[in-house]
Amino acid sequence: MFKIGHLRKIKATKNKFAALVLYDNAFCKTAVEGGIDLVVVGDSVVMSLFGSKTTINATMEMMIAHTEAVAKSSSSIMVVADLPYMSYSNFEDARLNASKLMKAGADMVKLEGDQDWVIETVKHLTEYGIPVCAHIGLTPQFYHQIGGNKIMGRDDKEYQRLLTAAKSLDSAGAEMIVLECIPSTLGKEITETINAITLGAGAGVNCDGQVMLAYDLIGLSGNNIKFAKDYLIETNNIKQAINNYVSDVKSSKFPDEKHSYQ
Repeated sequence: MFKIGHLRKIKATKNKFAALVLYDNAFCKTAVEGGIDLVVVGDSVVMSLFGSKTTINATMEMMIAHTEAVAKSSSSIMVVADLPYMSYSNFEDARLNASKLMKAGADMVKLEGDQDWVIETVKHLTEYGIPVCAHIGLTPQFYHQIGGNKIMGRDDKEYQRLLTAAKSLDSAGAEMIVLECIPSTLGKEITETINAITLGAGAGVNCDGQVMLAYDLIGLSGNNIKFAKDYLIETNNIKQAINNYVSDVKSSKFPDEKHSYQ
């Protein structure tokens, strides 16, 4: 079974794993058949399926339902579920809502940000036996504060801040950290510096794993994102498109320079 221990082994042996963000049972079954290793049930569901402009309208009820749907599709993959906006703003809410996602079938919960209170929340949850995936760089739940979708960590100050944040989250007990929209050099340095597993979304080829929105992979999202690739163009079969993506990630063919930030 593809669980936390297997992720640690992949990092230790410098191999790669492939992940997708998706939200339903049928798509997850196809992804498993295509060789995917890990699924993130993202709060982006509120954008992809319900047309919201940002992720902040996602609810706990929504995340629980979609986590249950994905978790029932296969026991062979690891399921990471997003804690939605303002669902972990204090320790009590964080524990309660994380436990709901774990009971729904998640193997790990994900939260966003690198602020001190987020780092303390990671530490708090791990002390209660809840595996945590952190998420830094471009953090969609902070969309309005950031001022839109931006590449993060390009200037020296921001680069060092994110590197320090990754180290702090690692020390706080995060098992995995999503690195989104950062220069590939920073993705490489973080991956080589911390013990936690890194999952890249526009963070270069040197991350331990790569994640992409399933709808981007089959050209359905309408997004024009630099770090995403439409694999369905190469084949008319969704399962084969997923398999090609998995193969490219594991052989370090994806992401290439065209799909990375410098």
